[in-house]
Amino acid sequence: MASSTAFLAFAIFFTVVSLFFVALSFSTDNWLQYTVDRSALAQSTSSQVISEKNRLPWYHSRHRGLFRTCYEGNETTFLETEPYNSQRIDRNCLYLNYDIPEPDNFNLKSSDYRLRIHLMRCHVGFLITALFFLLIGCVVGAFGCWKAKATTSRYAAVVVFIGAFFTAAGMAFFHGAEYIERNKVREDNTFPLNWHSDLFTNTVRSYGWSYILGWVGMAIGAISAILYLIASWLIKQKLKDEKIPLDTYSMRSRNRAYDYMDPYANGPGRPPYGYEDPYSKGGDPGTWGWTRY
Repeated sequence: MASSTAFLAFAIFFTVVSLFFVALSFSTDNWLQYTVDRSALAQSTSSQVISEKNRLPWYHSRHRGLFRTCYEGNETTFLETEPYNSQRIDRNCLYLNYDIPEPDNFNLKSSDYRLRIHLMRCHVGFLITALFFLLIGCVVGAFGCWKAKATTSRYAAVVVFIGAFFTAAGMAFFHGAEYIERNKVREDNTFPLNWHSDLFTNTVRSYGWSYILGWVGMAIGAISAILYLIASWLIKQKLKDEKIPLDTYSMRSRNRAYDYMDPYANGPGRPPYGYEDPYSKGGDPGTWGWTRY
């Protein structure tokens, strides 16, 4: 069972790596990166840009995670003013608002804004569920590697595949929320559609390494599920191959003398011959049943 053991070992290793990548993606703040060219904004003649570029967060380069947005560089004095100072964490980060609990005016906001919030919540919820299933998959996979049972390996494959599916679904929710944020929501000036044209032109948005880790963790989880299925099939085939020679040996080793024994030798009521013995008439049957004349 060396081949199945190797597949099980690789499967459990990939499951642990998948869990690590998804957990690291979930807990870090580099899902989205906004790079603002402030030197170009300094040359803007717009009075709005001149008055807002040093006091509003969206005029600064930043990277955003699932729970907070962190600002880079030393030009972050706006964080020391209200309302940002009361929301600040780790010196240069702000909490990301999920509207939990929902404010009184939540239902008065636009449908696009509410849909974005719901998609963001689903993103977080699905990733948490994915982490749970991947953790269970690690435990079941380790047990399957120890016992080397086909059924346990199949269970591990199903659990890890569910974890990979929830990860992919969470990533899909993230893309949906991001699309609505960039192209639909006009709730206030924090959203790109309401930015000044100079700010919009000089801001570059890109995906960060936390986002990439999420997709990589999902792919590795799917691969580990496939490896569990292959290991399960190999274990089943190995057991089947070991059973066939055993059955053949047991059949060949049976004492063939029993095939020639008379089943009615010791029992009463021995049935008569199927036909009449033409030589027995008028003769004396011998000791062995032969007719003597």
